[in-house]
Amino acid sequence: MIALSTFTNLPPDRQETVVMAAAEEFALKDYESASLSEIIKRIGIAKGSFYRYFDSKLSLYRYVLNYGIQLRLKHEGIVLHEEQGDFFELLVRNFQEKLAFDLKYPLFGALSYKALQEQHEEVRETQLELRNQIVSVLVQMLEVEQKRGVIRADIDTQLMAHSIFHLQAGMYDYLAYRFGIDIRANIRERKPILELGENQVLKVAKELASLLKNGMITKTKKTHSQRKRT
Repeated sequence: MIALSTFTNLPPDRQETVVMAAAEEFALKDYESASLSEIIKRIGIAKGSFYRYFDSKLSLYRYVLNYGIQLRLKHEGIVLHEEQGDFFELLVRNFQEKLAFDLKYPLFGALSYKALQEQHEEVRETQLELRNQIVSVLVQMLEVEQKRGVIRADIDTQLMAHSIFHLQAGMYDYLAYRFGIDIRANIRERKPILELGENQVLKVAKELASLLKNGMITKTKKTHSQRKRT
């Protein structure tokens, strides 16, 4: 239910024309209001010809979203596939790479951001698949860290992975709030989601990693329950 053979047999440059036209429409609008007619107009083909490429709007959406994911994986490949070192340092670097990708490929950065926020019933399964792909990578990394004795073994890795996933996903909105950025306006103007300096991104990424690693309670203070026990 992705692309028909007629599309995959097209020359690469023609495939890219179709993908970029669809990416722009899906990035600038939500799934429901995105128009196949507008995409077809940008491509410059007859409507009947489009259905020789994809059998539905959903198929096209899934294909373009996956195209962006594969592009991101290539961009972040060094971080994701290197031998695992410090887990929390890796999270910092990975988040830096995500924002670097968004600067380089603003349409696909916007599409990935919006895909996780879509409310339309047709894309629920696609959202779930996207989330599960990310969470499964995190689970594998966390299991390695548990075996190494770096992180607690008494907490389920699925719980930790889902928590990290939602924290990272929410970082875009937090950064927009912290630095006064209008994400929706940037998408409409075809700009990167977040145009931030490297030092700004690094500082916030390190703060998130520190929160995950050390929690919120200062080491010099006792909690109420600890004081009661003493």
